[in-house]
Amino acid sequence: DKIEGRENRIKFRMIYKDERLNICVRNPIVDSICEVDGRMITTKKDKRIHGIGMRNIKNVVQKYKGEMIYNCSNNYFTITIIIDNI
Repeated sequence: DKIEGRENRIKFRMIYKDERLNICVRNPIVDSICEVDGRMITTKKDKRIHGIGMRNIKNVVQKYKGEMIYNCSNNYFTITIIIDNI
């Protein structure tokens, strides 16, 4: 396992309240996330088949006029998605 000496667990939280959906996912990472022109670049070896999921998530969030915020700090990648009026 690449991540040693700390919890290697993805945390997922989803709350729906007052017609607002809030989804938060926190994932431990080894390396910093690389971003170019507002797009995250995968650190995986086979780049052709990775990174597609984030683009798909971004497209769905935009379709529903939501907001997607991601952060990388303390060896964790966190993404928060907020969609109003659902």
